Amino acid sequence: MTSAMGVGSIACTIPAGILIERLGLRKSLLFCFALVPFLSAARVFFSTKAVLLAFAFLSGFVTTVWAVALSPAITRLTNEKSRPLAFSIVFSFGIGVGSVANLIASRMPGWFAHLKPLASLVQAKQFALLVGCAIVALGILPVSRLAFPSTPVTTRKLYPPQSFPIALSSGLGPLDTRDRIPKSPGQCLFLSVFANAFAANR
Repeated sequence: MTSAMGVGSIACTIPAGILIERLGLRKSLLFCFALVPFLSAARVFFSTKAVLLAFAFLSGFVTTVWAVALSPAITRLTNEKSRPLAFSIVFSFGIGVGSVANLIASRMPGWFAHLKPLASLVQAKQFALLVGCAIVALGILPVSRLAFPSTPVTTRKLYPPQSFPIALSSGLGPLDTRDRIPKSPGQCLFLSVFANAFAANR
């Protein structure tokens, strides 16, 4: 199952980006919160290996959609000043909530095993899975209220063509693009090292 999820995540990377472009960030996040509980709950009602592998593959696809949409969503909902803190909070809470959820999930089958309608530990685990899916599905409520601001269209800056060594060394100091002669000591040092390495390979 884990391998099928991994294959789904890798194979659906580009389709996930195309889906997000067509649906938008808000609908893509809602898509994740709606489909993840469904795919997980389906394991209770289907036991065929092929069906379970298909669900695992789709779970990998949904995970990729979530991973691709999360960072742009945070960027759209924050400004430049608060963005680092927002990313820090999201990833910290993700790790913390995941750890607490794993701890609670490991105890839930034991708690539900004492209920009379559940005759076996397997049924207790299935019921715990359904409860967890219902909790995840509640995430649709806050996500449905997100309002993403429109962003202005940015224009691409065009720069004069330069050779690769000159362009790569442009960050080391000012460059006179008219005669393409390096002016700073950093550029001279870089070009000297580059020229020596190039001559050595010859």
